[in-house]
Amino acid sequence: MKIHANILAEVPNCWTNIFQKGTKDQLAIHEVLKSKKQWGSKDRKMFGDIMYELIRHFRAFALIGNTAEVPSLADPQLLVQGFLTFKNSDLTFEEFCLTNLPNATFAQKASIPDWVDMMGREDSGNTSWEEDVLGQSSEAPVCLRISGSVVQYKTALNHLLKLDPGLEAVSDSSVILSKRIDLSNDVGYSSGWYEIQDLGSQEISQIINPGMNEVIWDVCAGAGGKTLHLADLMKGKGKIIAMDVNESKLKSLVYRLKKSRFTNIEVKLNKANEPWNTDGIPNPTKIVIDAPCSGSGTWRRNPDSRWKTDQNTVEGLLDIQYKLLQMGIRNLSPQASLYYITCSILPKENQFQIRRIKEEFSNINLVNEVKIHPKNGGSDGFYLAELKQS
Repeated sequence: MKIHANILAEVPNCWTNIFQKGTKDQLAIHEVLKSKKQWGSKDRKMFGDIMYELIRHFRAFALIGNTAEVPSLADPQLLVQGFLTFKNSDLTFEEFCLTNLPNATFAQKASIPDWVDMMGREDSGNTSWEEDVLGQSSEAPVCLRISGSVVQYKTALNHLLKLDPGLEAVSDSSVILSKRIDLSNDVGYSSGWYEIQDLGSQEISQIINPGMNEVIWDVCAGAGGKTLHLADLMKGKGKIIAMDVNESKLKSLVYRLKKSRFTNIEVKLNKANEPWNTDGIPNPTKIVIDAPCSGSGTWRRNPDSRWKTDQNTVEGLLDIQYKLLQMGIRNLSPQASLYYITCSILPKENQFQIRRIKEEFSNINLVNEVKIHPKNGGSDGFYLAELKQS
């Protein structure tokens, strides 16, 4: 693999921006590419691929390059040496680790912090831990969800095939692109024909399976990916109360709502650590809590986040998640369902929280539990628990 020196020369500054200055990986890479207008498309793609491979396999390359196993302390030039040793070996990454790092731990080979590995193994029944981590070592595909309430499936699919003839239609509402395309200026996107949404996230909404006459409280709606999917499944009928404590995310939801044409979504701003703003809204038939979490199920598309979330942050999120569950149950009527969702593969954020809430509320039953594993391909990692009163 021939890599030009001028491409490698940009790695140290980009690495510093990501892990010392805290810039998001996509933005830091974009800033380099924006400044290198003389680079051709192959060079631009190669630089991005190198940066993401360095992040995804950081600890292995740090061991080979003999530098610190903490991203903010590592010498990027020594990381590049480790990376080039791998690229020049003509081995798969697994073969390379077996040959060159025979004594490395799983956390080192998988490039995750030791504390994350320990937390992931806390549930003795969590037999998929290593596969769920390793399943996120490659680039995430771009998945689209066609909104059947806005456009006919064939119309949207034919439109998308003109943009990407190699796309894969995986269902009557989902496609996976064969390449990355800038869709921001596409008329289909601006018209609300489709949304960019991971297949696992789409599956979660389908499991919730809202009816057209239901009232949904979506209490952690964020920018509205699942909210809009729920509205589409409801064919624009019923009522969705989209709540969040983050005003900027709700503004993004309002923008997306305008192009989607759904009129059954009402947006409400909640205050952190206070009861939900339920004044003047009907009682829910379903409460959806897409809880803030570590995001450990989305490492494929956010590879730097495994190093930017520390243990104290996760412990704080556990407290927030549990308080959300408590509020949800206190607002749960006898016939309603509560759906607790995370995009995490950590047991502490998932089944441990459900065990704990059931101990506090003896009248609550777990009626459905779903784990969506990254190892199965094409999806991020998700957890869903459906709770009802007994």
